[in-house]
Amino acid sequence: MTKIFYSVLFLILTNSAWGQYTICDCCTYSSLRYEENLDKIFNPEIIKKNNIRELTIYNTSKQASSNIKDTVFKIVDNEYREMKFTFNENGYVGSQIFFNRLGQFHSIHEFTRDNNNKILTKTFHYLDSSGKKDEVFSVRKWVYKYSGSNLYQIKELGEKLIEQPDNKSNYQLYEYDLKGRTIKETRQSYYDFTEPSFYQTIVKYNDTTHTSIAITKDKRKLFSTVKTQYTETQKPLTIKFFDGRNNKLLEQQIFTYASSGQLAKFETKNSGMGTECPDGGNITDEYTFTALNLISNIKHHYKKTICELRFVYR
Repeated sequence: MTKIFYSVLFLILTNSAWGQYTICDCCTYSSLRYEENLDKIFNPEIIKKNNIRELTIYNTSKQASSNIKDTVFKIVDNEYREMKFTFNENGYVGSQIFFNRLGQFHSIHEFTRDNNNKILTKTFHYLDSSGKKDEVFSVRKWVYKYSGSNLYQIKELGEKLIEQPDNKSNYQLYEYDLKGRTIKETRQSYYDFTEPSFYQTIVKYNDTTHTSIAITKDKRKLFSTVKTQYTETQKPLTIKFFDGRNNKLLEQQIFTYASSGQLAKFETKNSGMGTECPDGGNITDEYTFTALNLISNIKHHYKKTICELRFVYR
């Protein structure tokens, strides 16, 4: 489903735009780089109440030797900036700054919101070495459209940031059930002078067994099946990704929660989903939280490597 699309995108970026390689470049699960719903991760009420206006995430990479008995992790890359968020006066994300490898400025997403803090637009700029917007490169912009309280479309604007008809645009469409859960998601990609391509996902929920099945098709061809097991409060426990061509298990994700209900551990076991990351798609993330119930630290483990993300709120 959504993760598959962003995994493919990440592989493209790690081999082009993000520059020099480091052992923590494939921290896709922990970096929040492609997270779509930031308001669920950073509780606006807590952010506002505590007058937090900024968050910087730092990364430190550590590695043990190839000796199987070696349990001492030595620092490979000293702490550097991974990402930065700013928050508006109501506690909602106003911007998201991305840093290149070893903490150099790379790019920024800026959000505009309505009076109810719903996102209206997202704009992407590349940044120069001083953190200023680089006007040499083109700007990208997306508009968010709603039906009542539900987001139903995210659409990328065309050349010169002019909105084009749907059949000549990149967009995502969403439909929901009466409980506000996504039951259909359509993603279309359009390139000039070509027929648009799209993937459509249909999700069916079973509230008795606390499970769901998401089937994604490329037009009429089955692309993937995703099976999810939930808690009674709709938190995911396991997610299994299957190849639509042969029903082969590609990847399994496992979520473990603390007694407080907060996420304590996230594991991914890769059985065949393509990846060029050094972790091979097999990782474990361990989460800790502040007294305010905000993420304070994520330890991202793979093989003999630890990528430790430190969250600093101001």
